[in-house]
Amino acid sequence: MTIPKANSASVTTSIKPDVESQHSPFLSLPAEILNLIAYYALTTTEPIVNPLPNTKLTPKHAGIPSEHLNIKPKNQSIPALGTALLRTCSYLSTLDTRPLYKHNTLVFSRVAHLTAFVSSLPPSNRRLLKSITLSVSEASVLPASSDGTPTDPVSLEWLHYLTCPAHMRGLPPGFWCSRFSVLFADVPYLQHLCIDIKGLRRQGGCGTGKVGTRAFLGHLLAKVKGLESLEIVGGGADIWDLANVSRPFGHCWSEIARWMELVGDALYEVLSKALADDGSAWIGFMTGKGKYGIVACKTEPSPRDIVAMGYEQACSWDRAVGLTEEKKMWGHPVLKILGAGSQCS
Repeated sequence: MTIPKANSASVTTSIKPDVESQHSPFLSLPAEILNLIAYYALTTTEPIVNPLPNTKLTPKHAGIPSEHLNIKPKNQSIPALGTALLRTCSYLSTLDTRPLYKHNTLVFSRVAHLTAFVSSLPPSNRRLLKSITLSVSEASVLPASSDGTPTDPVSLEWLHYLTCPAHMRGLPPGFWCSRFSVLFADVPYLQHLCIDIKGLRRQGGCGTGKVGTRAFLGHLLAKVKGLESLEIVGGGADIWDLANVSRPFGHCWSEIARWMELVGDALYEVLSKALADDGSAWIGFMTGKGKYGIVACKTEPSPRDIVAMGYEQACSWDRAVGLTEEKKMWGHPVLKILGAGSQCS
């Protein structure tokens, strides 16, 4: 993925095409139309997963331990983007490039991939990076310590990246994570964080893996602060497996109530404090298009906000608790997570 330098302002009519391009019908279009073309050329509805072809870090970029250097992404998807348009001539290079960072979904599956990407950006571009998705598909909740903290190396990378304060980089050289960067140092203007739990290895006897997933997320997000929104997303099975509760068949209200209790105890307060210490954040569920999320927003999301996040419907946590207590199926988000085939009576 070629990263163009960001232009903070759109092209204006005061900027004239170069001599070779003065007679181009395309360049004679109004500036507003050219910027609209740039928007569609630089945005995609598909996620951009691990944008750099290879992670090649040096001490100049970030002090990543040698065993984490030059990691080739196991999963990579870079949809075709029209960045070449900006290199056509000097006039087109002035088009508004902000949509490339503001309106695309950037996904990273390892700390090193994200660090390498932000290290490749000039400061003007890094300021535009306000929304990212962290995929924990290469992590595992097992093995884990007695309090549920995973000891898997990739999981430890993510835990450090999100929980160690920036000054921890001054730790003694022998400390395992002393040379890693941290999230808010790499992405200082971050407003929206999404944790994608699809593919997280959580299998274990007697439900140990399921409990570990919930505990892992609790530890992972415990020190995240100052966001506008925070999202835990996955397939229906991924979200249901946050609690050590069997998938119900038939009479299932007790299982749903237990699920709400377990997940709420582990994550509700963590999600709330990531946005506002006074507990004023909106916490709830969003569903749609095969996508399921537990979401925290500073204010109640509007229908437009819900669609912008890739969902169709939202239900607050308090309303879901009320629907459970009243045993009302219509609109219950956990039943949507379980699937249309689930029945409660």
